[in-house]
Amino acid sequence: MDQMNRKVDKIDKKVKERIINLIGDRGKISFRDYTEMILRYGRKMVSDAEYTPRFLDVLAKSFSESIIEMLEMCNGDEVYDFGITGGRFRKRIIKLIPEDIRYYFVDLSDLDHELPENFEIISSERINDGINGVMFSNNLISSLPFHLVEYTDGEFFEIYVGYENGEFVEIKEKLEDEKILNCLKEMEEKMEDGRRYEVNVDSLRLIRFMGEKLSKGFIITSGYIHDPIEISDKSGTITCFDETIHTHDPFLLPGKLSIYSSVSIPALIENGAKVGLKLTGLTNYHYFLRSMVGIIDEFSDEIEKLSFSRYRDDKLGSVKILIQHKGVERPKLRCLKYIPKFDFWEKYNQPYFEEEEVLPEG
Repeated sequence: MDQMNRKVDKIDKKVKERIINLIGDRGKISFRDYTEMILRYGRKMVSDAEYTPRFLDVLAKSFSESIIEMLEMCNGDEVYDFGITGGRFRKRIIKLIPEDIRYYFVDLSDLDHELPENFEIISSERINDGINGVMFSNNLISSLPFHLVEYTDGEFFEIYVGYENGEFVEIKEKLEDEKILNCLKEMEEKMEDGRRYEVNVDSLRLIRFMGEKLSKGFIITSGYIHDPIEISDKSGTITCFDETIHTHDPFLLPGKLSIYSSVSIPALIENGAKVGLKLTGLTNYHYFLRSMVGIIDEFSDEIEKLSFSRYRDDKLGSVKILIQHKGVERPKLRCLKYIPKFDFWEKYNQPYFEEEEVLPEG
């Protein structure tokens, strides 16, 4: 344990030094560059070690069956996995995917075992146009670098990062970048004085990239995403954590703590629509598993862990699953059989199933 702590401390110091040196070269850096340095060089928190084997079995079976159903609907045979899921879950997926389906892990670098013949690791640059199949990203969009913007006195200001007197400091400058301004419009957020917004241009670019590559099929986006109605805290959605620390201060222990921000669902849908994607539905892990396996009481503790609720104390503690489709007419998916039927969820879901009424969580 002491050896592990020393290793983490070294990562922490190296990341901080890299950021300080970059600021020294430029005078200041954008908040996006700051988060990129942490995400690229900092400690990686992707792990499924705390989940029981039975839960991982059920989760992998549910996802693999959902993917197979989607492939049948679009007559496809390809899956592109942009996930950053832990190895234990990945091994289970590998066993459950039929041999006639080509499964590609995109930009995967930590594989520790051999793959069956129908599995392959490829770079995103090698993905061709005209895909007929499923593209899946897990926790990727919410762990991409992001800009930080503040709305004050009727104007937007971009947050930059400087370094003074041994501490990171914020530098505010009037926002001039049209890409960021356009993203703010697509997010449909309510503009309040003093409120901060995380603008994840990279995540929206990823959705457009996948939509452009897809000819017919589905895109599954699982991650830390939100509807505007959920945002009640003016300080934004930034969360930083490891096994023992949870904070919303992005300058505390950069490199040691993972850093996430929530991504706007309306912006994801709007950018998907630009490349022909239509909204299929929105769910979360609780309803996803209920739809696929029925009663899930025995997994409630692990769903709570999966949903970030141990890290956050507000309504954004739920990892959601957004599904979009292209070239398929009004698909009815089994994984959306039971969906939340209250509050903002209604606008993202069609009443495909007239089964048992589902009560709100909690």
